[in-house]
Amino acid sequence: LALLEALDGSIEEIGPDTVRGQDATHYRATLDLARLASTLPEEQRATLELQLEQLRELGLSSMPMDVWIDTEGRLTRISSTFTVPDTGTGGGSISWDVTLYDFGTDVSIKIPAKKKTQSVDKLLGAFAPTVQS
Repeated sequence: LALLEALDGSIEEIGPDTVRGQDATHYRATLDLARLASTLPEEQRATLELQLEQLRELGLSSMPMDVWIDTEGRLTRISSTFTVPDTGTGGGSISWDVTLYDFGTDVSIKIPAKKKTQSVDKLLGAFAPTVQS
């Protein structure tokens, strides 16, 4: 949710919508990557700063965001699609979409095996192989 604190200030209300059958309001804004790290607790900033530096090296300073807030004021969906500029090895785009639901329900999380995961550094490297931490 710290992402919402790093919005650039101009938030556009798209209008009423539904998320998983629940009423929500859809908004559109721009995430200021320079402000993002300052919204996190100190102990989480160093890792994020490394990732943000890679995005800055790719020429990205902001990211479009769509958010949906339910009638109880809870974030129920957040998504973004942004273009990674061509750095000589080809550009591309990254999209992500997260839906939050079943608030207040007990959750059991099983962490996947390391061999089934990939670091953000490696993922970004697929778009710009010369940018590595």
